[in-house]
Amino acid sequence: LLAVRALGWLDGDGINETLGGLLSDNDLHIRLEAVRDLDLRGVADNRILARLKDEYSGVRLAAASALARHRGAEAVDPLVEFAFTDDGTYRREVGRLLGASAREPAALSFLRILGDERHKRNWLVAIDALAEMFQQPDPPEELKVA
Repeated sequence: LLAVRALGWLDGDGINETLGGLLSDNDLHIRLEAVRDLDLRGVADNRILARLKDEYSGVRLAAASALARHRGAEAVDPLVEFAFTDDGTYRREVGRLLGASAREPAALSFLRILGDERHKRNWLVAIDALAEMFQQPDPPEELKVA
């Protein structure tokens, strides 16, 4: 576990590929550290996106954080979808992440859900996520551009 954690701080060819390979390790702690290391290195590619469906909630949340931080508005759709998984368990966390990285496009996505009667059973999730989003400080300028 410490060796995986150390990989995130190393320079060199193949580190990202090695960490990417560890994203499917059987050990949940190794997967978690691999996601965190790739986040540290600024990597939030489709391998990280796939971790939103990991069996371990810690990995899912670390992946959501990396996606919000590095993909900004591009990550809104998968993160909004993630907010509704497991009966909205992660709605507040997703709201905080999106409030800090892509508030406006995320708010529009949640408002579309609130405007659709077919999604009525998910309205509380959307309302809670929006509440969290608008309690966050304004995103830094460099994230607004993303």
